[in-house]
Amino acid sequence: MQIIGATNKDSFLRHLILSAVFRTCFMAYGRPIFYLVVPPSIWDKFTGTAITSSNIMFQTIFDYHVFGEVDRKAYVQWTRAELRKKLAQLVQKDPPMTLINSKCNKDVLPYLYVVKIEPKREIPVFHYGKEDLLYFWYFVRHNLYKPSMRVIPSMEKLIRGCGVRLIALNMNVFTQYNDLSIKQIQDLYLEFRSWPEFKESIYTSNVADVKSMYDNYLAAEEENHKTIITK
Repeated sequence: MQIIGATNKDSFLRHLILSAVFRTCFMAYGRPIFYLVVPPSIWDKFTGTAITSSNIMFQTIFDYHVFGEVDRKAYVQWTRAELRKKLAQLVQKDPPMTLINSKCNKDVLPYLYVVKIEPKREIPVFHYGKEDLLYFWYFVRHNLYKPSMRVIPSMEKLIRGCGVRLIALNMNVFTQYNDLSIKQIQDLYLEFRSWPEFKESIYTSNVADVKSMYDNYLAAEEENHKTIITK
């Protein structure tokens, strides 16, 4: 399946991540390929080097490629004038140099990216079973809501006494999640997943609760949809 479209909001890419994690919607049918037009600011948010939960999950799940650029005026609704006005207001409050890499500055660029997004054939965190991506998503969600969190104290809350093992991996009590690369965060999860205490930890019960709530939500949405069609 190939899907072609355009979006100016990051909610669609977040939706793709959740679809892959819970194997719903598009991802329930295999490995669809997406050809999209997206603003540079949104693309940078998911493919840049910043350590955020969205960035980590997107780059873990998908292969992606930028084909090139297309004139922003090819798509309505045009927003450049409004954004330029907003940028001018910000410049009045802050020195211009502080805005060079801002989201607002990238949104006034005269072009959009044409990109390809495709789920990876082999996702790096698939080592133990089909639930690995769900476990990894919750691991990122739980630990990366604040990237400046320290690794060992947060992991100790999940499995007490695990700090010694992490120190053996060249971490210390001051190591933060934003000190790690995406590959190192994946490796940290796989190390955590390999520990014998994992299956009986509070972590797995929390993931089961989240999955149950999500399944109930999907069931309710499906029932509502059927009711609307019947009416």
